[in-house]
Amino acid sequence: FDVGLPPVSGEISELLEPYLRLEDHPLHSFRQNVTSVKCPRDVKSLLEVNATQLPLIIKVKRNPATGQLISYYEAETSSNVETPHNSLSLNRAPGRKTDGLKGSSANLPFWPGGFDEEKKLREATNKLGALEIDKDEAELFHELFEKGKDLTIL
Repeated sequence: FDVGLPPVSGEISELLEPYLRLEDHPLHSFRQNVTSVKCPRDVKSLLEVNATQLPLIIKVKRNPATGQLISYYEAETSSNVETPHNSLSLNRAPGRKTDGLKGSSANLPFWPGGFDEEKKLREATNKLGALEIDKDEAELFHELFEKGKDLTIL
């Protein structure tokens, strides 16, 4: 014995069709809808400027020994200063579409991430040269090896 769906859905569509086809139905009259819906007008709200949020990113705090996730925290970024002209970072905003893949000839020179400037490199080498190494400690080697590293040439 198959009962099936109740005949309600067919009857409702038959009842609603003549009602929705009425030409003077308020649903179809544009003018009537505009006058019946009153919206408050606040022109001053168009002139308000809200400060944008600070550029924040979510960082992860981990246990340095195990790498286990401890918590999340928001960190402020300085990516608003980074442009395609001075940064290769993937976190910065992209450049203009007109620049294409080749970029622009007006890109400013910069040191890529991880490389120190020449001045800092020179200072670091000068500090290394100023180290005084004893002759006894100049040759480093392990007991099991015949030769070691000779530091007298530094």
